[in-house]
Amino acid sequence: MVCPKFRCQHLVYHPFITRKTQNLVIAVEKRRVIETGPWSFVNNLLVLLEGDPDDPEHCYEFTHNAFWVHILGLPRARINEDSIQNIASKLGKVEQVRLEAKNNSSRKIGKVKVSLNCPSETGIVVNMGGKKWWSNFKYERLPHFCYFCKRVGHYANFCQVIPYEETGLAQDKPRRYGSWLKA
Repeated sequence: MVCPKFRCQHLVYHPFITRKTQNLVIAVEKRRVIETGPWSFVNNLLVLLEGDPDDPEHCYEFTHNAFWVHILGLPRARINEDSIQNIASKLGKVEQVRLEAKNNSSRKIGKVKVSLNCPSETGIVVNMGGKKWWSNFKYERLPHFCYFCKRVGHYANFCQVIPYEETGLAQDKPRRYGSWLKA
């Protein structure tokens, strides 16, 4: 049975493409896949790591993944790479910092790729130049995420740590996390 949404394309043999060129194309594509994550399958996080043939499988840790985090709420004068780097370093290991215009406007937002084990912060108080601001964090491509136990892999209604009631989430329990975490 053929799946209508899945298409295979036959690549034509080309006599001038050498094994070296083919390996280069594969290496470039592998790098692109690893750098453009996080990836998910059926909204479940898929952690991809670059392997080393000399390392045994049990030496790899699939506990951290890099997420793009939007840092919002800073004044325009404070949106620069140094301040974004400083704020993001409180979340986890900073891999990359970007400043991007939102909706084709001159207003920029700070966006940072941070390696972390789970989205644990909703924001942070930023103290710059003697003034304090609350800066919100929004996570791109956030997969199944439990808003109660802060774990990736299930939603609150399937949480084993904090039971889900048939009427919904218990109203007496504080909710620090919610859909507002998603960018």
